[in-house]
Amino acid sequence: MNYGEIVYVENDGRCDDGEVIRVKGGSYKMGFQREYRCVDNPNKSVASTWDAKKHDMASIKIADSPKSNIIENKPVSNLPQVNKHISVESKVFDKVPETGIENPDAIAVVIGNKDYKNNDIPTVDYAINDAEAVKQYLEKALGYKDGNIIYEPNATKATFEALFGIKDDHRGKLYNWVKKGKSDIFVYYSGHGAPDTRSKQGYFVPSDADPQVIRMTGYPLNQLYDNLSKIVNEMDIPNVYIVIDACFSGGSEKGLLLKNASPITIEVTSSAMKMKNTVVLTSSSGAEISSWYPEKSHSMFTYFLLESLKKNIESGKKTITANDLYSYVSDKTEGIPYYARRLHGRIQTPTISGDKDRVLFNIE
Repeated sequence: MNYGEIVYVENDGRCDDGEVIRVKGGSYKMGFQREYRCVDNPNKSVASTWDAKKHDMASIKIADSPKSNIIENKPVSNLPQVNKHISVESKVFDKVPETGIENPDAIAVVIGNKDYKNNDIPTVDYAINDAEAVKQYLEKALGYKDGNIIYEPNATKATFEALFGIKDDHRGKLYNWVKKGKSDIFVYYSGHGAPDTRSKQGYFVPSDADPQVIRMTGYPLNQLYDNLSKIVNEMDIPNVYIVIDACFSGGSEKGLLLKNASPITIEVTSSAMKMKNTVVLTSSSGAEISSWYPEKSHSMFTYFLLESLKKNIESGKKTITANDLYSYVSDKTEGIPYYARRLHGRIQTPTISGDKDRVLFNIE
């Protein structure tokens, strides 16, 4: 199966009698994945892993449509390995605009942290969907080369440090990949954020973190900004775009990450926020929670951000700035503030800081 290919398999009892199961293929850096859903009840997910051990040596029957006769028997073991990071069908993958733009020297880091080793940390259900969708838009709409996108699902603390460096050394993988004076930088993160209650500093939550000692097991938000600032100054980076789809209050869609603590507002002190060639877009502010958009199979922020980019491109605009995207995302009647209130009964206020007029897209 290839990415996006759809086949139908014989029902093994998980769906209603007489119904077959829809299988959609997907491919990520970590390996192959398949999504299984009941045809007549598409909101019912058959399984997150399809009980891989049970079915490895079984034979399933494959059909080319829901109503067709079974046309082939094929052992599961002959199909690509099932990956545990099963996503549901994305609503922004359909017709990603292909602009023909080329940005051959631009480097992107795209992280989607969905699954966590610590059982006290809930999954971020749509983080992989979000990251994969962003990667597709970077390639097709913004002209980033596939080989220049560092894609990391479920990044550990070691991965964060290898990518962005540590406190005393900013020369990580991102630094090594950029070309002086030529490379734009795009950093995207979808996953949990958490605060250190002592310092009120925000931390990315790596997949192997312990939120109760996040200052030791997380990756500091300020450190990301500081190290990027050093890279920008040393390597004369023309444009830096930072997109963070996470809240750092300690709250989440599935409850608090910190036991016996209320959500708090973090303090961002990095000087990188003042760099003229840098723009930062975040999904929420203060002690707010970043909402999901289950109907679209994405976080609300990433969905609206990509929809905004798509609509701006399809409108025929020759130049699109970060503020153009933000205006759509933050619209109080059509954007996140309205839909977070309507769907979840909560306040969510996306933010933009730095150079709001930084050009993201220019087709001239």
